[in-house]
Amino acid sequence: MIDIPTYLIGAIIGATVIQVAPIKIDPWTWLFRWIGKWLNQDVMDELESVKRHVDLIETQAEKREAVSSRNRIIRFSDEILHSIRHSKEHFDQILRDCTCYERYCDNHEEFENGVAVESIKLVKATYEKCLREKDFL
Repeated sequence: MIDIPTYLIGAIIGATVIQVAPIKIDPWTWLFRWIGKWLNQDVMDELESVKRHVDLIETQAEKREAVSSRNRIIRFSDEILHSIRHSKEHFDQILRDCTCYERYCDNHEEFENGVAVESIKLVKATYEKCLREKDFL
């Protein structure tokens, strides 16, 4: 009879159990992950602070862009009321501003919107009229 070492039998049985077991238990990975988190806690806290600051800056930039779009829309609307003609490209740009501004207002209900609603209607109506009549600058 062949003499099989005990450690070989143990390895075969262990491999079989590890193959069948659906749950992988790895205490070293867990331990090193915990130690890493403990050692890097200051860095992680600082990173979280930076993320909050970046979020605040992005929020402010979005609001600033919406306000700038609103100002361009109102100015363009005033020019229409004063019978100043515009090119199609200028209309296209202001319509992109309208889209940007309306999207921002839809996502931020607290944002003051009443000022530009009528101006946007006038811009869009004038654009449609210029398209129908081919009356751009």
